[in-house]
Amino acid sequence: ITLIPLDATQHVPVTPDFFKRLSKERKTPSSNFVYEVLKPYMNTERKIAYFWDPLAAVVMTHPEIATYRELKLTINLKKGPEYGRVMMTKTGASVQVATGINGEAFYDIFLQTLNRSSHLKPNYNESK
Repeated sequence: ITLIPLDATQHVPVTPDFFKRLSKERKTPSSNFVYEVLKPYMNTERKIAYFWDPLAAVVMTHPEIATYRELKLTINLKKGPEYGRVMMTKTGASVQVATGINGEAFYDIFLQTLNRSSHLKPNYNESK
């Protein structure tokens, strides 16, 4: 099990610099879509967001971009304000927790993935 906690995503914010790079390097409908989704947000006073789900996907396909710490974790299932909280325990499941991210590697891989054109077109008429 690999956990990409929210604090690890702080290593890969959507910065004005990344947005400018995306603007210049978008070559596919996918990269243009991401650009258009980010554009209104980048024009606001708060110009920072985080790549939560894209980071998890990139780490799953390129685990070398992260540093990890092996922790024993459990989820609190007792009713109350701490319900659902992930906690370190001596008897919990062994989980690989991402503690650091190589931001430049993430940005490169993410942008390359967005700009990858698919040569395989789905055949929706194919019988099953």
